[in-house]
Amino acid sequence: FVMVNNHAAVGHDAKVGGYSILSPYSSVLGWCELGEEVFLGAHSTIAARKKVGSETQISANSLALRNVPSKAFVLGVPGKTLI
Repeated sequence: FVMVNNHAAVGHDAKVGGYSILSPYSSVLGWCELGEEVFLGAHSTIAARKKVGSETQISANSLALRNVPSKAFVLGVPGKTLI
C-alpha cells in the first residue's frame, strides 16, 4: 500500500512503510527507513542511511540530511525540521 509516482526512486536496501506517498522525482537513497504514512513532495530527497518517522511530511524540493522524528515537517535545503 505504497504509492510510488512517476520517476520516484527507492534506493537499494531501503524500507518504505505502508500508506506512504512518493511524489514525482522524489528520491529515497540507500539503506533509508521510512515509517508509515510518510509523504515526500516532488523533487524531495532523503539522504542515505537516514530514518524518517511515521506521519512525517517532507516538503517539495527539500533535502533531509538528518534523521527525522515522527509527525514532523521538513522544509528547505538543507532540511529544517518543524514539529
